[in-house]
Amino acid sequence: MTKHISIFLISILIISCSTTNNVISDKLVHKRKYNKGYHINNSKLNIDISNNIQQQNLLANTDNEENTHLTPKYKSLVASIFKQKSSTKKIELRSGTTLDLSTVTLLSSENKGLHIGKEVELRVTRDVKKDGHILIERDARAYGSVTTFKKKKGGGNPGEIGIKVDRVNAVDNQTIYLSGEQLYVEGEDAKTSFWLVTALYFVLLLWPLLWVPYVLIKGKEAVIYPNTNVSARTNSSVDIEID
Repeated sequence: MTKHISIFLISILIISCSTTNNVISDKLVHKRKYNKGYHINNSKLNIDISNNIQQQNLLANTDNEENTHLTPKYKSLVASIFKQKSSTKKIELRSGTTLDLSTVTLLSSENKGLHIGKEVELRVTRDVKKDGHILIERDARAYGSVTTFKKKKGGGNPGEIGIKVDRVNAVDNQTIYLSGEQLYVEGEDAKTSFWLVTALYFVLLLWPLLWVPYVLIKGKEAVIYPNTNVSARTNSSVDIEID
């Protein structure tokens, strides 16, 4: 073992040695130009040792920075997130809970933009609460769809329109699905007037003109006015997150 170490040290000494015409060399070990023997460059040795120590310190600092990379700002942010999560409370909104809502805009059977399946907007008119916490806020937006839509026609037939509430957003922005009775409105019927005029045409033998009262006498349009009340119920139980 001692022999191997000796051979290793001699090899390093030979490799480190060099000859040069310069009086001073930056090699670790160099041969003197004017004096016999070899010179060990202490400054070079010190610099190499110093650089090695600095590199080790730099690596150690880098490791420490990686382990403690969270600055006070980020630590505060993380703490606030955990605090917020720990303070969040879940309350069950039970299936069958009743909601009071109302329409937002005027809906008419003569509105060209309406058709069966068209989405309509509503709003909640009363807070939905449980254990003193608001689960669905008043004025929260709800959405429904048109389920019945008929325009007024000849022969005294009135217009018809109906809507149903589909969903609403809770305080945690969770979508709550709803069901309930259809809000249905039918226009004023004019069939009585149509049949009286038709009978008069028969008496006057104006049979060829019977189409005239059918075309001219129509029922009234159906209208659902803004702020028309409608109710709905939750389809299933849902956990609502409360701050």
